[in-house]
Amino acid sequence: MPPLGSLFSLAGKTVLVTGASSGLGKSMALTLAKAGASVGLVARRKSQLDEVASDIAALGGKAHAVTLDVTQVSAIDPVLAEVEASLGPIDVLVNNAGLSLDEKALQVEEAAYDTVLGVNTRAPFFLAQAVARRMVAEKRPGSIVNIASLISLKVRDVPPLSLPSQALDHMTRALAKEWIRHGIRVNSIQPGYIRTEINSEFFDSPAGLEFISRMPNKRRRDLAEI
Repeated sequence: MPPLGSLFSLAGKTVLVTGASSGLGKSMALTLAKAGASVGLVARRKSQLDEVASDIAALGGKAHAVTLDVTQVSAIDPVLAEVEASLGPIDVLVNNAGLSLDEKALQVEEAAYDTVLGVNTRAPFFLAQAVARRMVAEKRPGSIVNIASLISLKVRDVPPLSLPSQALDHMTRALAKEWIRHGIRVNSIQPGYIRTEINSEFFDSPAGLEFISRMPNKRRRDLAEI
C-alpha cells in the first residue's frame, strides 16, 4: 500500500485527531503528519500524547498535544483555541475517540451506558459543532471525519453499542446535508476489525482466530491500512 504522502498532500492543513494517544488515533495522526499536515492531538493521557507529538517531530512534522475529556463540552472551545494558536485554523476534524462496552443488555448498568453514549455519540456532535462554527464564522471550507463502527450496519451481539453506532451514522448524514452549503464535508469511515494493543490478545486467542476465519477475506486489518 503506497504511503498517504505519495497519494496527496496535506501541507498547510491543520488536522485535529481525538483519541490520538494510542491505537487507530495514533496511527492516523502519524500518517496525516507524513502527508504534511500539522496535527492537533487530543486525548486524556498527556504522557502518551507527548510521545506521539515527539514521534511526529522526529518525522519533521508539527504537532500540538492537549488533554481533553471529550464528554466535557465546556472544555472543547478552549482546547480548539489552544490548538489553533499553535498550529493555525483547523481544516479537518477526525472524531476518533470511542469506547466499547462488551456486555449483554441484561447486565449493562446505567452509568456505563451513559458513558458510552457520551463518548461515542454526544462528544462527536459537540466537537463537530464547535469546529464547524469556527469554519462558518471565518467562511472557510473544511472536513469532518467520524470514525464509525460496522455494528451500525448489522445486528450483532453487543446491544449497548448498537444505538450509539447507528446514531453516529445518522448524525453524519444529517450534518453533511446541513453543512455542505458552507463548504464543510462530513463523512464517516467504518474501519472494520483492526488489530490494536487493546484487542491483540483476543485476536491471538482461539476465539479470535475462529472469529477471523468467519470473515469473508479471512483476515483482520492492520493500523497502516486505514
